[in-house]
Amino acid sequence: MAGKRRFSILGDSISTFEGCNPTGFRVFYEGERCAATGVREARDTWWAQVVDALGGELLANGSFSGSMVEGAGFPAGDSAERVAALARDGQAPD
Repeated sequence: MAGKRRFSILGDSISTFEGCNPTGFRVFYEGERCAATGVREARDTWWAQVVDALGGELLANGSFSGSMVEGAGFPAGDSAERVAALARDGQAPD
């Protein structure tokens, strides 16, 4: 049997979680906001539930709180920095 499928996430605020995004990327779900929203652990996020339901593993989370899909450079979703954040250690998502 082949290994688990590797998923990467590219999203905005609700796709972030403390400790799961690259250093310097703004995060929405952190500190007191986790308790206030009920998203207390990474496994409570929509993306962790999808990855788990599909039997995969998270490769990278390139989400940035407050970002837009496109725009004038970083942190827009179409920026080179955000796209590069979808890979890890030379591996690309499936």
